Amino acid sequence: MSAYTVPSMRDKRRNEKRRATRRTIFFFLFAILPLFGKDSSAAQDLVEPEAQAAPTPDGVEPVAPLPSPGSPKPWEIASPPPSTAEAPAVLPEVEVSGELPGPASTPTTAYGTEMSILDTPREVTPISREQLDTVAPGNLMGYDDLAPLIPSLTTMAPAGDYSVEPFIRGLPGTVFRNGMLVGLESYGTSGPMPNFLAYENMDVVQGPVSAVFGAREMAAGYVNDVTKQPYFDRFRGDAQYSMGMYDQNRWNLDIGGPFAGGKAAYRFDYSGQDSGSYYEGAYMHSQDFYLALSAHPSENYTIDSNFEFDTLGFNLPLGINRPDQALIDSGLYQSGNMIGWLGPNGTFHPGIGTSVPGQGYVVSWGPQVPISLRNNLANLAGSGNRNMYGVAQIIQTLKLSDDLRIVNNTMFEYFNMLQDPLANSNFSYSPGDWLIEHRLEAQAKTETRVGRLALFHELDGSIFFWFDSQTD
Repeated sequence: MSAYTVPSMRDKRRNEKRRATRRTIFFFLFAILPLFGKDSSAAQDLVEPEAQAAPTPDGVEPVAPLPSPGSPKPWEIASPPPSTAEAPAVLPEVEVSGELPGPASTPTTAYGTEMSILDTPREVTPISREQLDTVAPGNLMGYDDLAPLIPSLTTMAPAGDYSVEPFIRGLPGTVFRNGMLVGLESYGTSGPMPNFLAYENMDVVQGPVSAVFGAREMAAGYVNDVTKQPYFDRFRGDAQYSMGMYDQNRWNLDIGGPFAGGKAAYRFDYSGQDSGSYYEGAYMHSQDFYLALSAHPSENYTIDSNFEFDTLGFNLPLGINRPDQALIDSGLYQSGNMIGWLGPNGTFHPGIGTSVPGQGYVVSWGPQVPISLRNNLANLAGSGNRNMYGVAQIIQTLKLSDDLRIVNNTMFEYFNMLQDPLANSNFSYSPGDWLIEHRLEAQAKTETRVGRLALFHELDGSIFFWFDSQTD
């Protein structure tokens, strides 16, 4: 048996009040729709489904919505007029081609002919101008300073010496300038100091020197310094000056632009420094001049030349030897003098000499004495070094076809040097060495097809002449 509950008078009054409220809301909405003009139809479409979906109370008939003024009558509704929009325009097809950016696609001549790093059968580390300016702006004194950029580089130069060659895999590497040997240095620390502000970029290569460049010494790698090139588009210039502690003063001027109606261009760079050092008695005074001239007499013939003249006077920052904990903590130096050296089988030889491998030197130790941490072994009367270096290079390129060109490369070098650090008895003197190199190359590219397989060949044949005079 189901129970039936008779609604009370309170429930009836509550339900009647709800029905009156709903009717008031519906009439209010339909009354304000005409105020929206043309948008009233859209508003009506939004309201009508809600009104139809609203539940109807028992005993109350649903209220039909009132049509808004201006709204179309049901008998006035017709099919929409045909579209007058034009057919979409068809754009022409555009083909885009290119290479992936980055060092992998950067062309290099580290192996002779110009090819990308991916195609070069050597491990090549390219060093850009931006990287040279970032690692030590205006303060690169030797190839050892490039160690943060080159994984295979070893800082092997003796304490305080400037490295004129990069030490690659533990051996002094060979240095080339636009593919020509810089041939007046010896064992990494004796030779012309590199002027890094004259280089546009550098290619450091691990492994034997290519047959085109020619191997001159036992080396585990080499570097090809590519000099700055002139600007053919417009005049450009940059000047900077920096100063710092311990009398550090450096400056640089780099300008260039076209001339002769755009068929020729130049680039001039002047840099110098007049600097002291944290270590007493160490200094660097240098003046470096670089000039590049290029001409394009015709579409198939180009002439590129560069000239450089550098003068340096410096004393090495050798620092302090015999470092121990007392020197670090209290500034106490272990004094003592070498009284002899050991020969084969430990035989003692008094005086100054060179010990054989596996033996050593005999020192008579003295007391620990206070010393300044800025002391310098090379801070001696008469200690110092001076260099003078000049180079001239002319490169002519004749393009016979898209796949064949002739390259004529000629370079002249002059160098004199005096190294007298006194502290390590490493005296060197070169009154005036000079060198002339010449290489004539024929560079060709060929393609052979075997079915669907294409074989590409890079050919480089050359004749090389060398003449030098060294009076070390």
